[in-house]
Amino acid sequence: MTTRPLLLSLLLMSVLLLPACERDEPNPDDTRQYLDDHPYTLDRRPNAPAPIPTLTVTPTEATVEAAGDVFTFTASGGKPPYKWKVANLAYGSIADDNGNPCTYTVLQVKRNTLWVKDSSGQVATATLCPPTP
Repeated sequence: MTTRPLLLSLLLMSVLLLPACERDEPNPDDTRQYLDDHPYTLDRRPNAPAPIPTLTVTPTEATVEAAGDVFTFTASGGKPPYKWKVANLAYGSIADDNGNPCTYTVLQVKRNTLWVKDSSGQVATATLCPPTP
């Protein structure tokens, strides 16, 4: 008599679980057809802010000939105000880190990098290089 409830439980479980295991796999053609019938479209909201243009700096590279050389770099695009930084202050300095354009003065004829960052967080760089031998 103790086997009867066990058999009944197994029978009930098999009736409930087996149909769930025998589902048909989705047909990839049906998926493809659905996507063809319902193409993705992007509708920009009418009050959405305009995208911020890419921040650039010009020139992107300058050749350093001698200590005392002065270069002018200009930021454009992005979202002003701009903040300028120099990778190595021993090699060169900038007159005003918030101005645009930015004036860089060479202190040593060494490779250096100048960064400009806008208020949205974009960064652009310019490289100052000694002449190639």
